[in-house]
Amino acid sequence: MTVKRKLPQESIPFDDDTLRPHYDFSGGIRGKHAAQYARGTNTMPPMTNEEAACFFHGAWRFVSSVQTLADGSTRPNPGYGLHGVGNIIYTPQGRMMVFIMDPNRAPWAFDAHPTEPELREATKGFLAYGGRYEVHPGENAAEGYVLHHVDLEPSPNRVGKTLQRFYTFAESENGTRLILRAAPPLPAGVVEYAITWERILE
Repeated sequence: MTVKRKLPQESIPFDDDTLRPHYDFSGGIRGKHAAQYARGTNTMPPMTNEEAACFFHGAWRFVSSVQTLADGSTRPNPGYGLHGVGNIIYTPQGRMMVFIMDPNRAPWAFDAHPTEPELREATKGFLAYGGRYEVHPGENAAEGYVLHHVDLEPSPNRVGKTLQRFYTFAESENGTRLILRAAPPLPAGVVEYAITWERILE
């Protein structure tokens, strides 16, 4: 029987040239995904609805709500003020719920008996609804969207509605972020509306 002696590691020549002659990049486009990464766009490969939904599972904290106006300027959603707070939760069972509020809402004079103006102001600064959700990843990152089928809502007019939100996942220094962009119709004078959420890890 012939025993092959293993060469010492240092005697094996190291080749750091990984660009082989048979590699063909003639059809490549330099910086093809640079713009997507610059704006934090998700470049995940195509996946099924169920696979995409797994990325949503869990609780997320409100980071910001930015409305872009027709003249190009931006503003936070007036209803939540400059320091809005909230959470959105997606469960593996296909249910979701969201709460956002302006923490600086004026307190009522009597907590059990608000006046009509107090009740109106409190409602204007608070968003809450829940229902089923469906994730549709689309063929590329820009086309992915989630549907919120509303069946719990303070306003009876919105119960039964389906809200479409285009989504993007991005990484920040604090962790994973989920950006939801509302599909039309948008508020008057608003051309784009995006709410950013950050995953809660503990």
